[in-house]
Amino acid sequence: MQKKYLVPTGVIARLDVWLTTEMNVTRSQVQKLIKMKQVFINDQEPKKMGDQLKAGDTVMVFETSQIPITKEKKINSIDLFSEIKIINETPDYIVINKPAGLIVHPDATVVGKKALAESNTLTGWLLQNYPKLDKVGEYVNRPGMVHRLDKDTSGLMVVAKTAASFEHLKEQFRSRSVIKKYYALAHGKLPIEHGFLNFLVARGKDGRMVARPNITEVTLKNVDSIQDGRVALTEFTVLQEYINYTYCDITLHTGRTHQIRVHFFAYNHPLVGDPLYFNKNIKREIDKKIGRVFLHSYHLEFHNQNNEIVTFAIPLPEKLKTVLAGLKSL
Repeated sequence: MQKKYLVPTGVIARLDVWLTTEMNVTRSQVQKLIKMKQVFINDQEPKKMGDQLKAGDTVMVFETSQIPITKEKKINSIDLFSEIKIINETPDYIVINKPAGLIVHPDATVVGKKALAESNTLTGWLLQNYPKLDKVGEYVNRPGMVHRLDKDTSGLMVVAKTAASFEHLKEQFRSRSVIKKYYALAHGKLPIEHGFLNFLVARGKDGRMVARPNITEVTLKNVDSIQDGRVALTEFTVLQEYINYTYCDITLHTGRTHQIRVHFFAYNHPLVGDPLYFNKNIKREIDKKIGRVFLHSYHLEFHNQNNEIVTFAIPLPEKLKTVLAGLKSL
């Protein structure tokens, strides 16, 4: 049996990593298929497992009986729709609590209002419950969305309900006047109780985001003027120290892809539960049990249409509270 996969716009990733997700199988199974010359990129055999894919590439997979393909059991995002909580709703916007495991929006290969509404994403939930949102926003697959959270990050998001509200909120995110705070659990003991992480964030050759040393000190005043498009600034405060772990309060001053996760990884204190950014020499017993990244957006503050400051805050999910309860304090 053969199956064709099209790499969507915006994707730059390793062949084996990307196919693992697309086929919903294990990485070792994908690598065996590549070794047996059952995988082709644009009708050519890949040179290695980690060949880089880019938007527009066609990947052809010939499944063989010699390699049993066992689908991994994953939580269906649509099962998480019932866990989406509306924290506040006005004629202009909705503030929700997004559960971990829910993808925010589908990729560009999903087209048409019906397909988008049926997608197992936050986009699908929004279009099912607020059909008029299909006319709000810049991209049809991101109705009313002015920001995003990673799939395995939980917490607060605001979604615009009108075109005017969308522009109003978008400008606040662009100017970085929105206050976004997170709770996170990092591996190890942080060397200081309060600080800023200012590593430059860019996309690496394997599709992951990477942090690069910054030779110029980044501050809130000059963050826009240094290597525009790549500068990132993350502020952290230690809330509690545990044996081998540190619980932090984080303020996000810029909004790069995977910013907090990449910054803490570059700081040599990766977040607990992160499947992408971790150090192999760190014990990850809790990571394997938690089934998600220990990162929760708990505080969101912005100006409404009347230019009044509105603030929303939610507690840590029970699952993450249980993780903390099982740790030993220093």
